[in-house]
Amino acid sequence: MTSEKMHFPPTPFDELRARAAQFIEKAKMAQRHGDADGALAHYDDALSLMEDEGDCPMAADALRWKGWVLSERGDTAAAYRFFNRSLAMAERLDYVNGQAHALNCLGTVAQRRGELKNAERLYRQAAFHAEASADRRLLGMVELNQGVIASSLGDWDTSIVRLRLSLKAFESVGDKEGASYAHNNIGMHYAARKRYAQAVESFETALSIAYSQEDMVVEATVELNLGDVRIRQAELDSATRSVARALKIAEIRRDRLRTAEGLRLKARIERLRGQLGTAVETLRQARYQAREGEDALLQLELLTELGELCREQGDSERTRDVLREALVGFTEIGAIRRAEAIAEELAAL
Repeated sequence: MTSEKMHFPPTPFDELRARAAQFIEKAKMAQRHGDADGALAHYDDALSLMEDEGDCPMAADALRWKGWVLSERGDTAAAYRFFNRSLAMAERLDYVNGQAHALNCLGTVAQRRGELKNAERLYRQAAFHAEASADRRLLGMVELNQGVIASSLGDWDTSIVRLRLSLKAFESVGDKEGASYAHNNIGMHYAARKRYAQAVESFETALSIAYSQEDMVVEATVELNLGDVRIRQAELDSATRSVARALKIAEIRRDRLRTAEGLRLKARIERLRGQLGTAVETLRQARYQAREGEDALLQLELLTELGELCREQGDSERTRDVLREALVGFTEIGAIRRAEAIAEELAAL
């Protein structure tokens, strides 16, 4: 007598989940091609299908992915809400990997708001859960974010160690998108240390990967950083082209933060060309975008650059006012080395 394997018909939930998965794939594709509105709409479709079924890992992931699209557009407050909803659902499900991802995302929000100590705490929690779920890709993401914080605090040795660990983790699982981000941030590390040739090499590697993956988000990010280095090398025409490409992508995606970064670099180019009045207006636009995107650290950095412009215009009183405001802000977020550097500038005025 032979036994036959029983085949059960798919349940309504199985069918809903399959349809939701299709919407999620469409959302990810739209996101890669810079269509944030399309991505948000597809995530909403997926979440709507799963709404009546209650908590499930796919819904927790979709909430987080929607939050990430909102974060990329600079809608930090909305992103924070979705990340928290994702974390709460993952905790109810005892979905350890989902908890790790949500904590990492919440860390990026804290970092953007200038809450660096809180961001470090969230990243440590994310790393703990990522190790528990043996998620090498997520560990790479957490290492990457911790490397960025170390750079913000001026801890260069820790920064490069974490960034290299991040790249190694991404490469171990064949994650090209993650590897492109790691190469980009390694380039940023070298640029901050004025090792421009190494920075350009890292950025070009990151761009090559981004082009091959048709990833507009990474492409815009790297173009901005490459433009920054070209400015430092006084290659203003090349810098202008990189910044223009980044701003075009940011405009398509309605990405406030990359728009702010692009305008910041545009102002630097104008400043170097002697167009100080135009540069002040461009920085004003950049500060508006950064404020709308709720990026506290970027707002402070733009404020510092405004102070430098005011000094070049010979407005000593305005320079002092702006730098004092920046000094207070950097001190409040714990960026002590940045605060000390500004204090030295004030003392020299």
